[in-house]
Amino acid sequence: MKHRLRIIVTFLSLSLFVLPQITQAKTNANKQDKVFDFQIFQNDLETLLSDKALADELEKQLNDSEITVEIEAEIKLASSHSNNISSKKTVNTNKQANAEISSSNKSSSEDNKTAKLTKKKVKPSDKKQKKTYWDTVYALESSAGKRLYRPSNKSRSCKWTRTPCGHHQLSIIALKDIGCTSLKCRSARSDYKKSLKMSQKLEKLNAKRLKKFGFNHLPDYQKYLVHQQGSTGIGIILKALKGKKKLSKNMLKMMANNSPYSYKHLRRQGSRGAARKFLRFWKNKWNVKGSRRIASR
Repeated sequence: MKHRLRIIVTFLSLSLFVLPQITQAKTNANKQDKVFDFQIFQNDLETLLSDKALADELEKQLNDSEITVEIEAEIKLASSHSNNISSKKTVNTNKQANAEISSSNKSSSEDNKTAKLTKKKVKPSDKKQKKTYWDTVYALESSAGKRLYRPSNKSRSCKWTRTPCGHHQLSIIALKDIGCTSLKCRSARSDYKKSLKMSQKLEKLNAKRLKKFGFNHLPDYQKYLVHQQGSTGIGIILKALKGKKKLSKNMLKMMANNSPYSYKHLRRQGSRGAARKFLRFWKNKWNVKGSRRIASR
């Protein structure tokens, strides 16, 4: 049995050890112009098989080659396994990256939606900001509707009184200026919408008069003083500020009645100084009232 195994081993190792010798012998024969004889090769093979030591050596080498083949197979399996694991990891990382990208896209789309909503919400507030001129006038004249009547108005009605009355404190002289002289116009001063409409009509009329005096595009607080002092009165004050006009006694008294300064104090300042102090006071008061109206919204 052992002898058969050795023969099998020898034939298997023939390709590794004997065939190179055959090829070498064949080449040598060709070089020496000799014919290769297969019978001689067969005799040599039998002598090799009869040598026990040589058969043991061949069997040992064959076993070593089988071991190396098994090791190489295991190495190939291990490498393929590691490649599978790495490919799975790359797939997972790609999935995570795609998930993060999709989440970022969703968040950006949500941010765009919120930005659009905020823009839509901001627009109405901008429209309200444009209306603050008349809101401030309303706050200054009647404390936003809390003080419609002067203390001298005992009847608590705008129909019969000749003094300033209503939401925008329009006087009888102001009503005559816009061509409204009836009792109905007087009583309309206590209605906010009608009072506002009459005040706007008066403001447009005074703006045309101021253009004749050479004053265009006045700041809001000076435009309000037209409502208070009339177009002629504010024209005189602005000319006095530039040193082109001298303030009369009656004008100084009117300014004193609408400011914290006394008549004597304003007279001591001179026309230019009195105009500067009066305008500075109303500029600060206008800004304070206007900021309160905006903040209350």
